[in-house]
Amino acid sequence: MVLGYGFDAWRLQPTGWVTGDSALPSPARFGDTRTQAPAPVGGDLSVASFNVLNYFTTTGDQLPGCRFYTDRAGNPVTVRDGCAVRGAADAQNLARQQAKIVAAINRMDTAVLSLEEIENSAAVGRDRDEALSTLVDALNEAAGHRRWTFVPSPSALLAEEDVIRTAFIYQPDRVRPVGDSVILTDSPAFANARQPLAQAFAPAGTPQDQEKPDRMILAVVNHFKSKGSGSGEGNEDTGDGQGRSTADRVRQAQALRDFASARAEALGTQNVLLLGDFNAYTREDPLQVLYEAGYTDIGSAKKAGSTYVYGGRSGSLDHVLASGPLFSHVTGASVWSINSVESVSLEYSRYNSNAKTSTRPDRSAPRITIRWWWV
Repeated sequence: MVLGYGFDAWRLQPTGWVTGDSALPSPARFGDTRTQAPAPVGGDLSVASFNVLNYFTTTGDQLPGCRFYTDRAGNPVTVRDGCAVRGAADAQNLARQQAKIVAAINRMDTAVLSLEEIENSAAVGRDRDEALSTLVDALNEAAGHRRWTFVPSPSALLAEEDVIRTAFIYQPDRVRPVGDSVILTDSPAFANARQPLAQAFAPAGTPQDQEKPDRMILAVVNHFKSKGSGSGEGNEDTGDGQGRSTADRVRQAQALRDFASARAEALGTQNVLLLGDFNAYTREDPLQVLYEAGYTDIGSAKKAGSTYVYGGRSGSLDHVLASGPLFSHVTGASVWSINSVESVSLEYSRYNSNAKTSTRPDRSAPRITIRWWWV
């Protein structure tokens, strides 16, 4: 077998005829390297983050104008363009996508989970939490009991929002929310991204009148502007590897820093987690803003591993960052690599493109799972 490079790709080239019955020793072996669950990292409670890759319960066949990506038989699979939604083309493809997401989340078994790229149902004229509620119902049905619930949307919202949003779900027998969720609504920095969503949590069973700020965490989920496009000064691709819209992501990091600080001060806690899809690698400019504000990238500090492959580069676009006081309580971190290094051909969206089954639940690995202990 010869390893060669040509036409922008590496290829294994056999030196002889290869069949399934070939008696020749194979130069490579291929197998499933996934683990059944994230590696244990100790501690009392855990938080993780997961991109659900355009989970839309409003399917493309429900809206006029939608155009679709199709499988090899010409059947619609996912929405391409022409309408407000982005997810599955119809109920059958939604069920296929949902089954993968549900299996992954229930195996993660984390106390708090942030979500990115879930449908903002308000954008299609429905209750903002409709898709989120549907996902939680599916999780609980698969679990066989009321294992999960979701953090309701806050009352103060933007007049116009993206069609995708962030969210929190949690296990009520482990944690409970403290107060209402809050979205950053007054920052122009997020005009081309999803606004940060903040929610405080405390251990389940703690009476409200006995709540202590040092036993509370403020979690803020994020989804910054992507690298693929951008306009305006500082947003061009300079060739340094950061892609487009670096200046916008820096401004978003600055706005997030100030928003998290204000929310933490209002709650009287110093325990802050910033998590989600920052669309920036560990050493890029947007993350430097947060490091300078006293946050530590837990995945990097605990050597949890990479979460994504983008443009042939392996690294982490997704992060969980802890404030100094909270980081001292973190016992460990892990990345559950179920798909980040796999071909896109295994996504539900490529069903029947070149094979009849697929296994890839979303666009990348479920993010860093962290655990901490309470004093």
